[in-house]
Amino acid sequence: MQSGKSKWVINQAHQSAVKSIKTDGLNSMLVSIGENDTDIKFWDIFSQKFIDKITVNSSPIQIEINRDCDIIVASLLNGDVVALDRTLIKIVREFHVAKNNDMINDITISKNAKWILAACNKGVKIYDILSGNIIEWVEFDKTPLSVSISPNNQYIAVSFNDDKGIYLYVNRTMFVDYDDVVSVTSPIHIDISLYRIKKKKTRSEMITLKEEEDTPMIKNEEAKINEENKSLITLSTENNV
Repeated sequence: MQSGKSKWVINQAHQSAVKSIKTDGLNSMLVSIGENDTDIKFWDIFSQKFIDKITVNSSPIQIEINRDCDIIVASLLNGDVVALDRTLIKIVREFHVAKNNDMINDITISKNAKWILAACNKGVKIYDILSGNIIEWVEFDKTPLSVSISPNNQYIAVSFNDDKGIYLYVNRTMFVDYDDVVSVTSPIHIDISLYRIKKKKTRSEMITLKEEEDTPMIKNEEAKINEENKSLITLSTENNV
């Protein structure tokens, strides 16, 4: 549409109902997916013509596009996420995000096209597009339904099933050495709470803290000062008011 008037219509764009459409930064290309279709199709907006398509191995659920560097991300019904190059119209990366009948609820891509964030039934995962590695994997007590990242990549917002709140988390990968998160094979658990973070912890520190919380604590007896040692304690003569 332009100026409130319809310019053109693509009839029978997909074999089933059109599920999602996205445009590039120049409004020159349209990307679309169908509900029960395995094709991701590309259309020229100005000439109203079909450009090309990419056939994936499962029906796409959602597509997101980075309008600054022509990267398109699509989540699939089988739990995979694929990264596409808009200019070359080809798949450049594949990520096996959800396994064992797990579902991908939401995906997003950072503004600098460096990371892909995926929210699934068992947590949030962050993938590095360049290396193809998973650099962070977090689990919560509730199922995350939506995830978003700030333009400067500093904060990550998450919403959860059966919860009215929106929770903001500091992106730890911006404040620690990359070597600490280059190889992630297991998730870390984070409680959903409202407390302020006083210190940014590394991944290894968070795992150690969780292990200490799960270990039963032995209650120590209150320390007592012997009468003969009281003379060793000196108090300041400064006014404490």
